[in-house]
This record gives sequence, structure tokens and C-alpha cells, in this order.
Amino acid sequence: MTALINVKIEMMRRNNINFEVKYNGLGIYHTRLDSFELSTVVGNVIDNAIEAVKERESNRIIYFEVVENRNFI
Repeated sequence: MTALINVKIEMMRRNNINFEVKYNGLGIYHTRLDSFELSTVVGNVIDNAIEAVKERESNRIIYFEVVENRNFI
């Protein structure tokens, strides 16, 4: 997961996109998904955000937040 995030951060840097990460706990690692599936989901979400933000001329920032509670992540 760290390698994936680092690659995405580099993509954002090259496209002049700011990236902020916030997480509440590490529940994302305690899902039923295996590491490949989890990386695929997170990678797709970030890729979609990058494509959307690249279209903007200002306010080029992506917020990635992981919040854990009893029912969902």
C-alpha cells in the first residue's frame, strides 16, 4: 500500500496537485480484502480523483481520508 501511495503522490506532484491524507485508525488493513484487492480499490479511487482534478485550473487538491467505525471503513 505504501508503494502504491508513493507512486500516486509522484503522479500528483508532476501534475501540480496537492494531496492531503487523514486517517482514523488502521482499520483499512483489517478488511476482508486481500492486499491486491485493497490496492486496486485505493488505486482506482485515487486515479479517478487525479483525472478529475487535472481538469481544474485552480484548487488542485485531493483529500484522502480513511475513517473507521463499527460498520464501515
